[in-house]
Amino acid sequence: MNRKQRRAAGKTGTLPAQPQIDTLNSQGIVYGRSGHHEQAMETFRHSLLLDPKQPRTWYNLGKSFGALNRKRDAKDAFAKAVALNPKYAEAHNGLGWCAVDMGLFQDAVDSFRRSITLHPHYAEVHANLGNALKHLGHLDESIAACQDAIRLNPNFADAYNSMGGALEYGGKLDEAIAAYKQACLLAPHHASAHANLALAYLKDGQFQKGWEDYEWRWQANALPFPRYPHTLWNGENIAGKTLLLWAEQGLGDTLHFIRYAALIAALGARVIAVVQPSLVRLLQSVPGIESVIPEGSPIPNCDYHLPLLSAPRVLGRPLPEHAPNNPYIAADSDDVAHWQRKLSSLSGPKVGLVWAGNSHLGLKNNDSVDRRRSLHLQKMRSILQNPGISFISLQLDEPAKQIAEIEEQYRPLDVMSDISDFSETAAIVACLDLVISVDTSVAHLAGAMGKPVWLLSRFDGCWRWLRDRDDSPWYPSMTLFRQTQWGEWDDVITRVQNRLSTTAPDYAFLPPAK
Repeated sequence: MNRKQRRAAGKTGTLPAQPQIDTLNSQGIVYGRSGHHEQAMETFRHSLLLDPKQPRTWYNLGKSFGALNRKRDAKDAFAKAVALNPKYAEAHNGLGWCAVDMGLFQDAVDSFRRSITLHPHYAEVHANLGNALKHLGHLDESIAACQDAIRLNPNFADAYNSMGGALEYGGKLDEAIAAYKQACLLAPHHASAHANLALAYLKDGQFQKGWEDYEWRWQANALPFPRYPHTLWNGENIAGKTLLLWAEQGLGDTLHFIRYAALIAALGARVIAVVQPSLVRLLQSVPGIESVIPEGSPIPNCDYHLPLLSAPRVLGRPLPEHAPNNPYIAADSDDVAHWQRKLSSLSGPKVGLVWAGNSHLGLKNNDSVDRRRSLHLQKMRSILQNPGISFISLQLDEPAKQIAEIEEQYRPLDVMSDISDFSETAAIVACLDLVISVDTSVAHLAGAMGKPVWLLSRFDGCWRWLRDRDDSPWYPSMTLFRQTQWGEWDDVITRVQNRLSTTAPDYAFLPPAK
């Protein structure tokens, strides 16, 4: 509102009460700083009702929405601030932050660069730009942006944390660990840096350090902990006690770590597992588990609870070889017999395929990982053309529609349309000679069943596959085919194709072709 408008508004009695607006904005800032974001949001909204043309208040409202995980509302508020003041560097940064959180990484890069143009010495935005560039695979640019942030603020822990991520994505794990360590040194309570350092330690095979630092994951990822009123088990004598062992992350993590139930039961505990509904029937076959109940069900009386991925630390069994790695999951025999009959008409080796993942956790950056680990079925066309092999799709969700894009004579048999849970998937896997899969829960399922499985791993592979190995200490029947360049699947597919076409029928356990 300009001076002329204010004079006119004053004559009509509609002049906003500026002292009241200032008071409301000050109150909102105090609420936000003290963590009372709902009150801050309502206070800023009240202020904007009095005068909607306040870019700073829209910006502060966006920060409140962001703290409440209301990403779209935050984005809209920051956009209002930018519309009112296109040179508002902090608001452009806010827009970029929202875009990162929504997986819109190119939009984020554009917003961060606008912010830097307006305010070149804004260290936080350089670090944010580095984080967004990392997700696009522009790793050298990402590292350079983080280095710019560090030059502007040598004590900027976030910049070291972001740079560590870019270094790790680029395969420079030792340098990444050094960057994460520096972030933790500068900010000892930086949860994300500790959690990233933990995963880097695990990828490097430093399991003792990794499991200890991995307890920071609760603060870093906003995972729901503690979820249960029982005492958290931390290694006390558990003989004769009941322990609730609960799934905390994805399906693959549950399949991977449910093996620890047997070790806990061997200490004399009665183990009750709480897992994703699609795994309930399957995991009743796991040694050491007395009962399996789906998430969201009433919980029986227990003495202790334990999240699955804390088991190696609490048990004092940090190394993969300390955990059961013989087949510890079995398919239902009646289901297996059913699928043996259904697949009996197929000739030659039967090979299951999974080419894409799906992110269901809703955690920040999961969609980015999902895109990097997945490929289009068309990329596997040369594999599908192998004569004498029957390919069976184990793919679910939207990517399964890609089967229709393959020439009919090369299409894998789609058997998943009526599959209701992992117990049925396990029965199909039991009938196969080999599973070829990107890094998904089906790869874990095959490994846990002792089925030969070839894992197609993205360049920045998951921590559990360690580094520079084509085998897995977690799953003796697994062989890894790693990307040698960021985002490049052609070389991986060529190596798989060469292996399939030159070795049979005992190909599954031979070293992968280089």
